[in-house]
Amino acid sequence: MRYFLLVAFVAALLLTISCRRNNTEFVTVALPEKFTTLDTLTSTASDSAADRVRNLIFNTLVRKNESFDYVGELAQDISVSPDGMTVTFNLRDFPEPALKPYDVTAIHPDDFLLDQLDLHPALVVEVLQEQAASYRREPTTVAGLLPLLDRTGLPRFAAEARRHLR
Repeated sequence: MRYFLLVAFVAALLLTISCRRNNTEFVTVALPEKFTTLDTLTSTASDSAADRVRNLIFNTLVRKNESFDYVGELAQDISVSPDGMTVTFNLRDFPEPALKPYDVTAIHPDDFLLDQLDLHPALVVEVLQEQAASYRREPTTVAGLLPLLDRTGLPRFAAEARRHLR
């Protein structure tokens, strides 16, 4: 259970920390290596980064229809960039009727991370420390990381995490 929570937290943290916009409706996934395409179903190229992204996105959020076009599964609306390298989902793209058959609720990353901090404060602080230490450039400390989290759509989580550092 601890491993699952750690993986879920790290995934949520990576999704939110890599945001480059102040708009909290967008999430950008940052990967340590380049990938060739998100479309590993029709592409002949195969790399681990593309496969990782495909597994994160395409195992319930979207699917390919009979014409091999991306269509929403849980996500009712998606936007794919012309180069196929960016897929955008918004929280509003997960309406209650689409989620109800799966018995899931879409929540904002700020709420999810606050819940994790409340349930496992020491583990969350440990993961934040590992995350900051893994960076090659600033921020390399949790204190430096929290303003970045605040700017990328996690203001309540950043404020609460800051209290846990004292």
